[in-house]
Amino acid sequence: MWRVLMLVGLVLLTGCASQAPIKEVRPEVNYQELDIGRGRAVYLAVIDAEHAELYEKGLLDADFVLAMELKREVRAALFNFGFATAHSVDEADMVLQVAVDELLFVAGEDPVFTPVFMRNGIRFVLQKGLVTHTFSYATLRTHKLPLAPSVEKSRELISDILTDTLQRAVQDSAFIAELSAE
Repeated sequence: MWRVLMLVGLVLLTGCASQAPIKEVRPEVNYQELDIGRGRAVYLAVIDAEHAELYEKGLLDADFVLAMELKREVRAALFNFGFATAHSVDEADMVLQVAVDELLFVAGEDPVFTPVFMRNGIRFVLQKGLVTHTFSYATLRTHKLPLAPSVEKSRELISDILTDTLQRAVQDSAFIAELSAE
């Protein structure tokens, strides 16, 4: 009898620990409406580092493009700051490169609580003529969940950490000052 209970318990734990692919991560940033851009054109390039470990663990699906989601959010923030989007570097007053340097998501195994460790790093490189400014932002989080995170919960946690990192960037007074400087 105890063997059957152990086998059932093992099957339940194994089933709860598996994670399906995250197909959609949607960071959502709250922006300030500032007219610091005054219609100047910004060429926006978003680079997403390879997150092979997330694909290997099945946390990101092969057809998911994180850079597209980040570009949508950063473009919206720039629009709210009064900037226009340039379609090429030649027609831009400045170039903003956004790079996801790190996105780590680790769900541990514990019989009582599932620890989840996340780390995110995003770098903004602002180039105006020959002058380049680099701003780096990072977020570190840990959670203890009663069960292994579901697809929806994993998507929510990754979206939240990306949102926090982007939110700090668009609220950073030094970054805003450099964007607004002529």
